[in-house]
Amino acid sequence: MAARLVKGAYAVEIVAPARSFRSWSGVRIEAHNTIAGCRGAIDTLIVAGGDGVAAAEQDERLIAFLRRAARRSRRVARWLVLFLRRPGGQSQFSAALAGQPAEREPLRELQGWIVDHLDEDLSVPALAVRACMSPRNFARAFKREVGMTPAAYVEALRVERARGLLETGGEGIEQVALRCGFGTVETMRRVFRRRLGVSPGDYRDRFHRRAA
Repeated sequence: MAARLVKGAYAVEIVAPARSFRSWSGVRIEAHNTIAGCRGAIDTLIVAGGDGVAAAEQDERLIAFLRRAARRSRRVARWLVLFLRRPGGQSQFSAALAGQPAEREPLRELQGWIVDHLDEDLSVPALAVRACMSPRNFARAFKREVGMTPAAYVEALRVERARGLLETGGEGIEQVALRCGFGTVETMRRVFRRRLGVSPGDYRDRFHRRAA
């Protein structure tokens, strides 16, 4: 669509272990290049899904290529994930997509790291250390490039993670608060009431009633 709107905006290239391969639906596809011949910078790297994912995860050569290709890509698949509409009153979007990917690679890498370490110290000073920046410069750069403050970004991710655990898991409220980095139930309760208008317990009860 970008290429249709702006001529020359994108050149799409299909890359695979072999020049010719058959998709899970039986359609034979001719790749533009093999992973061995894929060179140079990449604007957007997309890893296609499907029934072949399980087998692809065991392909060491493919995984090694993806790791190398991701390092020279301006965007990776995390920022292009589209979630199907979720049933029963579940959250309809991912908080990770609420902010935009940062322009600078160190900040983009930090965004990905935050998602996997929500139960750790994610204060501005701690994050600034990981980004090798002063707290003041880090806070300014993050807000400018991501569109939200570090604190707001982290809080949105923690709320999203907590909602998922409350919707699908059988863990207690206290354990959810710890796993998501809120520290205490009271802190999570205040954030939930401010952002969602309900307590974590009420959210879980309402979701389960809707699902039923």
